[in-house]
Amino acid sequence: MSMLGLVVATNIFQMYLFWELVGVSSYLLIGFYYPLKAAVAASKKAFIVTRFADMFFLIGILIFGYYTGSFSFSFVNNLNMAESAQPFIAANMDKALGFGACVIPTALVLMFIGGAGKSAMFPLHIWLPDAMEGPTPVSALIHAATMVVAGVFQIARMFPLWIEYAPQAMNIIVWVGVFTAFYAAAVACAQSDIKRVLAFSTISQIAFMMVALGVCLPGHEQMLDNHMQLGYMAGMFHLFTHAMFKACLFLGAGCIIHAVHSNEMSMMGGLRKYMPITHITFLISCLAIAGIPPFSGFFSKDEILTAAMQYSTVVGWIMTGVAAMTAFYMFRLYYGIFWGTENKEAHAHHTPHEAPWTMTFPLVFLSLITILGGF
Repeated sequence: MSMLGLVVATNIFQMYLFWELVGVSSYLLIGFYYPLKAAVAASKKAFIVTRFADMFFLIGILIFGYYTGSFSFSFVNNLNMAESAQPFIAANMDKALGFGACVIPTALVLMFIGGAGKSAMFPLHIWLPDAMEGPTPVSALIHAATMVVAGVFQIARMFPLWIEYAPQAMNIIVWVGVFTAFYAAAVACAQSDIKRVLAFSTISQIAFMMVALGVCLPGHEQMLDNHMQLGYMAGMFHLFTHAMFKACLFLGAGCIIHAVHSNEMSMMGGLRKYMPITHITFLISCLAIAGIPPFSGFFSKDEILTAAMQYSTVVGWIMTGVAAMTAFYMFRLYYGIFWGTENKEAHAHHTPHEAPWTMTFPLVFLSLITILGGF
């Protein structure tokens, strides 16, 4: 309900109310196993970090509302603008330049900090790996649905304002996204807990979406239009495709943990013999997130890399390198679980087994739309 309200909100303040309800939902879901101290600590950490970021979001909304006289996403066409909105009327061009160059970009950047907290951008990413203490289906929900990608949606929803009043400030979105994508991918390469690998993978993939939304070229009108459409479309498309394969990966991880009673890769290995359905669906999702054609992740990630390369060769090559790192850590995870040396000692006490159909059916369904989603 909170996520639906956030998406269909008709103004920024309404979005903020549902935004906070999503935060409460995250807190309650992460702390679901309340007898566990780690789960309670993780839920508190998630709540405090995201509320800290949301304080900036609220300040940005108040600044924006005060100086424009509106909470609308397209306040420029508001015929009943308050007196304070006069700077945006062409007759007061001197004031318009002053306010347009300072106040609105400041408000938008403050709102972006709120989005960076919700979408776990560096340095506000610290809550998301710990959120893996929650149940695995909750992890799938948090990472695939609007809970974590709400920050990306916020930037996308206010994209006309960014383009019109703060195109240069979008460089902040780009470079925060670039660093976060690289950092999270590097950390994912060194994790042994399979859910933490997927958590850092989510941080990296959301950073891809942020970079896609941020790469616009102020200046040349025609280039701006074409490039803006490419980056905006690519970011939203990756948000769409990522939901499918990331949900499949997390639910697959849940089946694996259910089979071996551990999150650690050292307790796994050779599980393809015991879990054929989970093996195939996990492989399909790994191929998709790695950007291998013809899976859905290839189409969206390819568009992001194209947009990034048009924005800056440096950004384009960094993101290409991060895409290669994604393939590395995902197939490190895949081989470690399904093809690595079998832990016979661990498996002697408890023989791994395929999950029941109530758990495998969603995997099959998600893997099918992962294959077809790109088309």
